Amino acid sequence: MIKIKNFLKLYKCTSLFSKIIVSDKIVNLHGFNINIGRLSKALVADYLQFNDTKTILILICGTSEFNQSVKEWLQEMNYTHIHIFE
Repeated sequence: MIKIKNFLKLYKCTSLFSKIIVSDKIVNLHGFNINIGRLSKALVADYLQFNDTKTILILICGTSEFNQSVKEWLQEMNYTHIHIFE
């Protein structure tokens, strides 16, 4: 059993919003990193560059076109645990 304290060290969540009203580009909200801007293949590759492609779980939620694009990018980078919320 993983203790909660240890689990929280392993858990990381980042959300990217195309539009949000804030005075800065990055907002931290109770352990969640919220970035503002448009997602691109380069940004995804940069953000995920140090992760293990066989163990990380990536969750995707967006339009059909967005979901398909991100899924293709991740598969090109050899990520195997991808879930799309439909």
